[in-house]
Order: sequence, then C-alpha cells, then structure tokens
Amino acid sequence: MRVVLDTNVLVSAFMHPDRVPGQVLDLVPTGAFTCLYDSRILAEYEEVLGRPHFGFKPENLQAFVTLLWAVGEEVEGPFPKLQLPDNSDEKFLEVAWAGLADILVTGNLKHFPAKQTGLIKVMSPKEFLDLKK
Repeated sequence: MRVVLDTNVLVSAFMHPDRVPGQVLDLVPTGAFTCLYDSRILAEYEEVLGRPHFGFKPENLQAFVTLLWAVGEEVEGPFPKLQLPDNSDEKFLEVAWAGLADILVTGNLKHFPAKQTGLIKVMSPKEFLDLKK
C-alpha cells in the first residue's frame, strides 16, 4: 500500500505518540505501507516540526527523516497541476497522484474535496488505522 502523510498527521503524532496519529507513524518502519514523499514534503515536515513553539527534539525529527529515506519512496515529477482550497496542500495530492498512492492520510479532510482528489482516497488517521486492522 502506497501512502502520503499530511504534515498535520506528523505534528499530532509527535505531540501525542500514544494516540491514533502516533499509531499511524509507528507503522512506518514495519513495512505495513510505503510512505511517499518529495523534496517539498520533506522540507515542510522539517520546517513545521522544527518550529520552536512545538519543542520537538531535533534528533527525533532527524530520526524520522532518516527513516523515511530508508523505508519510504521519493516521488519525482512530473507532477499534475491540481487545485485545492488551500494551495499549500497541493503538493501532498500531487505526490499522491504522481506516486500512484492508494491513500492520502490527513487530519484536515475538508482541505481535500472528493471532486478534486479523483481516484486518491483521502482518510483520517483513524479511518486509515481501521483499514489496517
């Protein structure tokens, strides 16, 4: 299964590792799915998770990025030009399309309207975990 993780899933997972988003992140090293990313997504992960107000340890962020390089898959363009209500979310859907993802996991379902996501299934972390059970 090929999956793209929205940054908000990672923020929630880092904040509350014992809750649902943390359980999703715990699946990354198990091979339960392949996490797709590109340089834009990695840059956003690093920028957002590195914000001082979160107080996340830099070594935890680096460990996650290293894990992605090891078990994930970098997707390279060409990327389709897609339009979403929040254009900062477009990179996630573009990588999902270009990488032939099965699912995009996000805590902001309303940012990914069905008429614009096409064949890409968009799920909350809970829906995704329920699918994996």
